Amino acid sequence: MLRKQSGLFLAIHQIIDLIIIYGCFSIAYYTKINLPGDLGGLTSEYSYNILLLLALISFHTSFRLMGVYEPYRRLSLRAVVFKVLKGTLIGTLGMIIIGYLMHFDAVSRLFIIIFFCYSFVSLALFKGIIYLILARSRTQNYNIRTILLIGSRQRALDFIKAIRKRKSSGYRIRGCLETNDQEELVGDRVHGSIKIIGTMKRFKELLEQETIDEVVFGIPLKNIENVHEYIYLAEEMGKTVRVLPDFQINTIKYLPQTATVNIEDFLGVTTLSLSSIPENGNALLLKSFIDYGGAFIGIVLLSPFFLLVSMAIKCTSKGPVFFSQERSGLNGREI
Repeated sequence: MLRKQSGLFLAIHQIIDLIIIYGCFSIAYYTKINLPGDLGGLTSEYSYNILLLLALISFHTSFRLMGVYEPYRRLSLRAVVFKVLKGTLIGTLGMIIIGYLMHFDAVSRLFIIIFFCYSFVSLALFKGIIYLILARSRTQNYNIRTILLIGSRQRALDFIKAIRKRKSSGYRIRGCLETNDQEELVGDRVHGSIKIIGTMKRFKELLEQETIDEVVFGIPLKNIENVHEYIYLAEEMGKTVRVLPDFQINTIKYLPQTATVNIEDFLGVTTLSLSSIPENGNALLLKSFIDYGGAFIGIVLLSPFFLLVSMAIKCTSKGPVFFSQERSGLNGREI
């Protein structure tokens, strides 16, 4: 459910970006035409609609390559704006290069500059507002992700401090687990309200019975007996697994079954990440359109039948027509 929502929000995000680029192109066009004196006007040698199409394709490709659509929870506002700047710059250059190859030699340089400025300011403002809205919602415990941290020593402590420094990221640490030979440490406080809540014996229980989104190993992997079994279990349950340096994944001879392995900057901490979430964003985007589009068409076509059923329910029984109930969704999260 959460992944489908994420795919839908990403699709809406990309569509709004394209609408903003279209609007900026149109405003830049009319701005250039209406400039005073020799600065105004545009050539009529070719249609600017083709250049607009090139801009939409180039910007969309550039934004995907520059990571503009990466999750904001792991980025600072400055990093988001910088990604927009790079994406806008490369998108504009791509539009110019493709236009040149298509022999659009008479494109006004001033028009390009105006279009670039409008696009960057508009897109940065839009994404900045979205970033602040999401950050505020996460500080109020909406859209949070829960982490189970393995280890409680300096490496784990540095990770905890990085998380607590960025509360707006929406990450919360459930607690720390220690190795099975450290039973006497259970209950000890690690940092602030974060405690050692058990040993690795509780690993499976916590993943099955609580809402755990990610597992972070903040202890040398060689110190954990049968560590590959724990990683495989987390991977099988769809949890993202992170390993803090010094990257000892090779010492356990573990090959991911479905997860992809990446080196990521996680709130300023370098981590080795194993994620089972598919990376084919285009396929997920298409699936979201099919799912939600099919559901919308189905509701429209069946709405007369639903209306009759609703009237029959109200006439023959007490209570509301719609029944609501809390259920357990992905990772045990209530929906």
